[in-house]
Amino acid sequence: MEGFTWIFGLMGFSLGAGALAEANRLSTLVKALETRIASLEENTESQQESSGKSK
Repeated sequence: MEGFTWIFGLMGFSLGAGALAEANRLSTLVKALETRIASLEENTESQQESSGKSK
């Protein structure tokens, strides 16, 4: 019976580690997307300012 407990504990640890790794990956992806969005917003603003000055 102790063997089953050990196996289930190991499976739980493995699932937890996998979930943590996935959460970390998603967090990194979200940060990269936020950076990209900010960059695009800056480009849009600078284009609007330059087109506004030329008119």
